[in-house]
Amino acid sequence: MTPPFQFAVTSTEPHLPFSDGYFTFVYAGSVFTHMNDLSVAWLLELRRVLKPGGRAYLTFNDTVSAAVVTKKYSGSYDQLKLQAVTTALGRTLEEVNFLCIDQPPYSSIFYNRDFLKARLGRLFQLKGVYDEAFGWQSAYLVQVGQV
Repeated sequence: MTPPFQFAVTSTEPHLPFSDGYFTFVYAGSVFTHMNDLSVAWLLELRRVLKPGGRAYLTFNDTVSAAVVTKKYSGSYDQLKLQAVTTALGRTLEEVNFLCIDQPPYSSIFYNRDFLKARLGRLFQLKGVYDEAFGWQSAYLVQVGQV
């Protein structure tokens, strides 16, 4: 990647100040991991600003991330909160679509990987999933379909 880079300050409500199909690549590391509302709207907005054939590298906490947190980061804030939520719910992440831990600005969202892949697959072509690509977060490489 080389400059020029373009950044925008936005609100929590999705709208980016760029025209349709403006970018060939979007990177969103550790964004959707903390978004308990409007995540689908933001995915649609990223799709809007990507050119046909454009790609996005997005990170999420998913089922694999939960296992990594539990095994490698025992005692961490996310591991303790994940354990507390699943214990209170009486269900595991494999049994639900997602779990929201805490509220903004401290929220962490953990998705069931199959649910997340299906959700992303309705909006993009899924090109790859990479475990522990951003700390314990999994990265999802997606592409906008060609017109």
